[in-house]
Amino acid sequence: MDNNTDLRPTKLADIIGMEDTRKRLRISIDAARARKEPLGHVLIDGSRGLGKTTLSLAIANEIGTELKIANAATIRSFKDLHQVFKDMAVGDVLFIDEIHALPKSVEEFLYPACEDFLLNAPMGQTRRLVSIEINPFTLIGATTHVGMVSAPLRDRFRFREQLQPYNNEQIAKIVAINAKKLGCQISADAALAISSRSRGTPRLSVNNLMWVRDFCQSKRNRNITLELTEAAMDEQGIDKLGLTVNDRKYLHVLYDLFSGGPTGVKALSNTLLIASETLEDDVEPWLLQTGLLIRTSAGRQLTTEGFRYTQGLVKNGYKPC
Repeated sequence: MDNNTDLRPTKLADIIGMEDTRKRLRISIDAARARKEPLGHVLIDGSRGLGKTTLSLAIANEIGTELKIANAATIRSFKDLHQVFKDMAVGDVLFIDEIHALPKSVEEFLYPACEDFLLNAPMGQTRRLVSIEINPFTLIGATTHVGMVSAPLRDRFRFREQLQPYNNEQIAKIVAINAKKLGCQISADAALAISSRSRGTPRLSVNNLMWVRDFCQSKRNRNITLELTEAAMDEQGIDKLGLTVNDRKYLHVLYDLFSGGPTGVKALSNTLLIASETLEDDVEPWLLQTGLLIRTSAGRQLTTEGFRYTQGLVKNGYKPC
């Protein structure tokens, strides 16, 4: 066992956190099974790594059907969508990741599919529509940008769940459970140390745990201790707040060259030689969440905590690579 898939919980009861979401889904799944009907369609909104796919797998397992996984980026035409449905049995769960990225033309074919289990196929040069029956199914749409899901598509989902970042105690529990699955002994303080560096995200905690496990093994030690954990994370350049090398470079440039801001993302991108899209999607979200950075109408700006953190870096001799 050495991949994230093997570590996924497979039942709702096995998932750490999401208490309210799991409770609502448990009620609706039991009711749908009693009526022998498909579960109503589900829209799951949340940042990357919070467990959208894991939750969907658990839903399918609770229903007792297969989970079919597709990405909106691969469904570009009616033909692509039709092929997805051809492979689905009665009651299967279709998981479409990043559903907000579906082309409008494809999205419109989903409306009758979700409501009436029909695909209206365009035929011939006249594009006359012919209705094709498909097996009853449950659609789970996952998105990191729920505001980009069109209102007509959102209205087709009976359930809308928003996943929140985990707290350190929840992540530490996930780390401890997964360490046991990997055959490792881990101390409670080591699990918390991994948790604090995992940004409230289960997927990152799994990646960090596997790195620490490998690091300990390189030291001929199968026990994961606090000392080895901190050394391993230092080797990766991830500090106690979960900040990475790029995060610290960003803060230092904003502090040192732009006096803490405000300044525009394009200026930061040009200075750091990192695409502005990467800064906006991969660097800034955690800095915003930790309260080190704010976005203003004039640009990016360090908060008081951001100044304090960056001044501490400089005082300790930090120099960007």
